[in-house]
Amino acid sequence: NLFRIHVPVQMQYKVESVSGQIETPAGKFGGCVIVSGFGSGQANIDSFTNAVEVSVTTMEWFAPEVGLVRMKRWERSNTESLSHGYLGMELDFLRSN
Repeated sequence: NLFRIHVPVQMQYKVESVSGQIETPAGKFGGCVIVSGFGSGQANIDSFTNAVEVSVTTMEWFAPEVGLVRMKRWERSNTESLSHGYLGMELDFLRSN
């Protein structure tokens, strides 16, 4: 069975670099701001389980005059029923004006 839980997670972010380099299917980008994030929260998913601790880690790359070109997000918990998840996105193409 698939079920959804919503866990409020307050994130803290840190600028890792203001001169990062990255390559995506849309091209190579320099001078990127790279930002990491981390947060955690707890949720009670049912009356039989202790509170579940959920943690979120993110990495984001922002290119000058383009914006977000890559994002990675990892979600983990301390229970096997909600063990982990990953979401990755990157810029595939740029449309010229």
